[in-house]
Amino acid sequence: MIQGNKNDARTNGEGYVDPTAYEAVRRTEVSRYAVKKFLWGFLRATRELERLDNEVKDLEEERDMLSVKLDGMPRGSEISDRTGNLASKIADMHMDAITKRAEVWERRKAINDLINSLNSIHRKILYDHFIMNKTFEQIAVDIGYSFRHLMRLYNDALDEAGRKMS
Repeated sequence: MIQGNKNDARTNGEGYVDPTAYEAVRRTEVSRYAVKKFLWGFLRATRELERLDNEVKDLEEERDMLSVKLDGMPRGSEISDRTGNLASKIADMHMDAITKRAEVWERRKAINDLINSLNSIHRKILYDHFIMNKTFEQIAVDIGYSFRHLMRLYNDALDEAGRKMS
């Protein structure tokens, strides 16, 4: 058998890997999938915020194009306030954007707190991947490890983050 760290919960008292202990620990921890879903939440919220900002810009441009031209010609009898309707939509979209910004900042703070609670190499890997949106190849080059070793560290970082989340 392979001897491991005696203080690791996945090993028995003598330091040998105990599959039953490992499964018991694994069931009590937050899964890697849940950790990844939580960490990807920052990028999803940021993209949603960008989408809202683009919609607001489009509506403001449309509002500006609808400005009333005063040429002295008589208008029809029906009243149409497209500019007012657009202004109302823009105000609603601004409120949605403000709410979304607050949500993004709260999520970013929670993710940063989780990442900052990890050791330095795990912190760098998770921050670069989930916040900076770097690929694993880019991260491996940045930190000077092989891709394979980086993936081992990445999985360890997810496990550690799962323990911190539970």
